[in-house]
Amino acid sequence: MKTTIAPHWEDILVANGYPDFHSLWEAQAEWVEEPNDRRGGWSGVGTLTLQLDNGETKTLYIKRQQNHVFKSLCHPFKGQPTFRREIDNIKRFKAAALPTLTPVYYGERRVNGNQQAILITEALTEYTSLQDFIDNNSASDIDSSLRHSIIDNVALVVRQLHQQGLRHGCLYPKHIFIKITDKTNIDVRFIDLEKARQWPLRFQRSVRDLCNLHRYSQWWTSPDDRQRFLTKYLGTETLNAYGKKLSRQINKRTARKLAKKRQ
Repeated sequence: MKTTIAPHWEDILVANGYPDFHSLWEAQAEWVEEPNDRRGGWSGVGTLTLQLDNGETKTLYIKRQQNHVFKSLCHPFKGQPTFRREIDNIKRFKAAALPTLTPVYYGERRVNGNQQAILITEALTEYTSLQDFIDNNSASDIDSSLRHSIIDNVALVVRQLHQQGLRHGCLYPKHIFIKITDKTNIDVRFIDLEKARQWPLRFQRSVRDLCNLHRYSQWWTSPDDRQRFLTKYLGTETLNAYGKKLSRQINKRTARKLAKKRQ
């Protein structure tokens, strides 16, 4: 079994009665994402509240899965837990100074032929997903300067992601979390990094990620907001020839996706 624990969390986990993989596997966590059956196994997400030495509490996300694996050339038969790929990507994002989750614990084991894995991260308690923010606030109800600031800041961190040669692979608004301090100070974090990977083709990593993001971001469906996002993303004052080509391809791919969904 492979286990990684953030040093300052090890004693806290032990003090709360979670000294090992088994105790965390059996922990009574409150599900925030009920276990779903995929990839020949299951995977679910819950919250775990721990008592700290100073009397305060800290909420963590605990993700548990069994026989939920991905197969690769190196592991073509038994595969590897998808959480292993996610923790590796969290570490990769951290090393590249890309904003994401803070890892607490990762462990895996095989029991009676079943591959089990646990991934624990600090909860983004002061953040909300971009999807929830969009669902709860129509564009017309939000001050335009705040809307523009959100668009700008999301565009900048996605630009930073792609400049590192990485593609998120599942860049939906529900996988981007934001914390609004004021109209100009928006902190952005990436979550759900299971499918993130190096992608050498610049144009393709832009199209694939931005298509997913724009398809579900009703806030920047207007031409002005789309152009604002793309110019911030590209770091240009106006939409240059490359930006126009990128915009056309995003629109084309989006239309193809929507047509396929209607069938």
